[in-house]
Amino acid sequence: MAMRLAFDLGLHIDTAHYVTEGSINAAEAELRRSVFWGTYTVDHLWGFFLGRPVRINMEDVTVDKPGRHQTREQDRKWVPYGLPSPPLACLAAPVPDPVDLLSQHRIQLCEIMTPLGHVLYGCSRVSKRILQGLNENTTDQLLKWKTNLPEVLQIDLDNTDAPVLPHILLLQ
Repeated sequence: MAMRLAFDLGLHIDTAHYVTEGSINAAEAELRRSVFWGTYTVDHLWGFFLGRPVRINMEDVTVDKPGRHQTREQDRKWVPYGLPSPPLACLAAPVPDPVDLLSQHRIQLCEIMTPLGHVLYGCSRVSKRILQGLNENTTDQLLKWKTNLPEVLQIDLDNTDAPVLPHILLLQ
């Protein structure tokens, strides 16, 4: 439902021309882009969770993915909230928050899983051989995706003192 609304609002359309001509400002264009790709990932992840095929025609999407117009992400900091005072020592200082990088890799994860989702949830007549091949390909891509995650998005299980942001933990 949210994805349909995003398309109805034209969030999937590149707004660079409208920013150039002054119809909208850069902040609004960035917000529209963020909302579209956030909706995209939530729609895909819920589709996988509920066992429903994704029905988005990506050929209609012209808006850039996160990261192409990245701000100075190293300046972004995450501060814990909802924790008892004082916070844990490892979270006392603000932690770098690579939210755009996280969005890029979450979108990549959805793109890797989409073909398998189409077959598992949208097509009832697939041979075992084709399904096995798709499974093998998807598994290979997922392992490469995980291996190639930037260090800031990886979790060091041996370092229990290092703070891990909740949204980075969810990516794993």
